[in-house]
Amino acid sequence: MAIACALSDTANIRFSNVEPSLPDYSCPAMDFAIEKETELQWYLYLLCRHKGILEEACLKNPRGMDLLVDGSIPPSSGLSSSSALVCCAALVTVYANKLDDLLDKKRLAELCAHAEHYIGTEGGGMDQAISFLAEPGKAKMIEFNPIRPSNVSLPVGTQFVISNCLIKTNKVAFAVFNERVMECHLAAQVISKKSGQVGSWKNKYTCCRL
Repeated sequence: MAIACALSDTANIRFSNVEPSLPDYSCPAMDFAIEKETELQWYLYLLCRHKGILEEACLKNPRGMDLLVDGSIPPSSGLSSSSALVCCAALVTVYANKLDDLLDKKRLAELCAHAEHYIGTEGGGMDQAISFLAEPGKAKMIEFNPIRPSNVSLPVGTQFVISNCLIKTNKVAFAVFNERVMECHLAAQVISKKSGQVGSWKNKYTCCRL
């Protein structure tokens, strides 16, 4: 995933994609709305992270930008194309507005983990974390609250195969994605209560807190 950025003298952001089937879009760099549409448009992922960076930095006059997006990750296939867009958009906004205080990999990973909440998807933070914290030739175990990456040794000759099943899923049109998240939250609370953690089980949302 790559985003080419040209700073603009206007107060707008213009989004374009090298894929001709994806529509262009333009909006103010500061005052814009993220509509939770039935068919999620690709540029909303960039707006989500732009919004998050503006709020984190308390930025009142963000730079206008002309953006051109390119990538080879199949969309809506479970291969983290949305996370890649979110992470790229975060870096673009940070660099364009010279927000050097935010140039910390762990901090950016945590910020990007919450970006898709703006469009109604309750995703985790694993994809965003590995996007920023990956190292060549190393596997990572990532723990959260706060983010804690550690290297994992793999047997010599280990290979990973990543495949595309060619089945697309619109995470916004179908509630399955968010249902899985809530099911995990409820499962953690049930296990906590059954194990005798009286009074504290309501605060257990993930298995790592048990």
